[in-house]
Amino acid sequence: MVVRIPPTRIGAAWRAVACIEELTASRRTEPNFGRTIGRLTQYAHGIRGTVYAVDESTVFVRGFAYDGTAPDAFFWVGDTQQPSPEGTLVPYPEDYTTRDPPVLTAHTNSDILLRLPGGKRLRDIKWISVWCRRFTVNMLRLEP
Repeated sequence: MVVRIPPTRIGAAWRAVACIEELTASRRTEPNFGRTIGRLTQYAHGIRGTVYAVDESTVFVRGFAYDGTAPDAFFWVGDTQQPSPEGTLVPYPEDYTTRDPPVLTAHTNSDILLRLPGGKRLRDIKWISVWCRRFTVNMLRLEP
């Protein structure tokens, strides 16, 4: 059995197929990092990046930059109104082999995966920071 499609409909059908393929291709080329939380805005040290919630206890920082010059800097989270010494250190990298987590080093356009420690979940925290413990200084702001 042969189904004949009028020539005017063939063009429309091929345009529809091409449109669907184009939409599918564009979706494939843009990776999904999770729900966007916001962009990092620096107070100091050239910090930048975009923060995504991967799941309830994992954060992905895309394009992270930091000059590495703060003497005692770490990723830091907390549930107070502002970043403070009462926050919690988020170890990075999480597979460190020393007794204490390493101080944050310089990064240029790095992609970083952070797992919240101690059973913390994103809904439990109010802020994410790069914090210098020695000088009790918050070095960024997270803009939603």
